[in-house]
Amino acid sequence: MRRESGVPFGTVPYGYIRHRGKLVAHPVEMDVVTLILQLRSKGMGYCAIAGKLNARGIKPRDAAKWDHSTVRNIIKRAGNQV
Repeated sequence: MRRESGVPFGTVPYGYIRHRGKLVAHPVEMDVVTLILQLRSKGMGYCAIAGKLNARGIKPRDAAKWDHSTVRNIIKRAGNQV
């Protein structure tokens, strides 16, 4: 029912928040997404990017620290939006 009405449901992707039933960019998280994409474009691997985020004290939304799979998923999702 919600899918047909166009109302977003499920987990909100990193970099976004739900506002009045729509997904909108979260400025701070989008800066992290941009950093992740920049590091990847420089040839860094998923584990190295996660390590750099952890070393800088940047916290993921729902975990104690970044890991390669979270970084990979963010990169994959960003590629699907282009």
